[in-house]
Amino acid sequence: MLCACGGRKATDDGSVESYWADFSSPEEMNNWKCYDSGKWEIRDGWLVCDARQTSSTRSILWLSRILPPSVQLEFEAECLDKPGEILCFLGGDGQSYSGYEITVGGQGNKRVAVYKSAKDGDESAHERLGRENFKLDRERAYAIKLRKYRGSFRVYVNGDLLVSVSDEKPIEDSAHRYFGFSTVGNLVRFDNLKIERKF
Repeated sequence: MLCACGGRKATDDGSVESYWADFSSPEEMNNWKCYDSGKWEIRDGWLVCDARQTSSTRSILWLSRILPPSVQLEFEAECLDKPGEILCFLGGDGQSYSGYEITVGGQGNKRVAVYKSAKDGDESAHERLGRENFKLDRERAYAIKLRKYRGSFRVYVNGDLLVSVSDEKPIEDSAHRYFGFSTVGNLVRFDNLKIERKF
C-alpha cells in the first residue's frame, strides 16, 4: 500500500515498482540524502531547497531507492527566488554529479534540455541530447513529467511534450539507477512526486 510519506513497492531486483511522496511529513527526509552543502527541508507540504549559499552553487538531493531502467516520474516544482534552474537527475549514482541532467528554465531561464554527464562526475564532459526554448515564471507551480525508456527521454511541462531525445550509448550499468532533485543558485520547492516502473 502506498502512503503520503514515501510510499513504495519494490521489484525482485530491488528497484521500485512505484513510489509516491507529497512531503507532508518531515519523516520523508529519511528517504533522501544530500552530499553537498545545499539546505533541504520539508516546509508547508513542500520539499524546499535553498542552493544560493552552496560552495558550488549547485545542490542535489538523491532518493535512496533504486529505479528501474524504464520509468516515469511526475512532480510539481516552483521557483521562489529568480525564475529558472529547476533541475533533476536520472540514472545517476546517488552520490555525485552523474547520469542525465534534465533542466527546465536552464541557462538563464532560456531552455529545457537533457544533458548526459560523465560517469566520473566531470561537468566538462557534458553531452547535450536535446534543447528547446522555454521560460519559467517566478512563483508559479509547474507540472513536470519525465519518461525514460532505456536511452530515450521525453520531458513534458504542464502536459506539453517539449523534448524527445535518444542516447545511442545510454548509461545502463547497475550503479547508475538513482533519481535526484536539484537546482543551481536558486530557492525552489518540489511536491507530489510519483514514480512508476514502465515496461
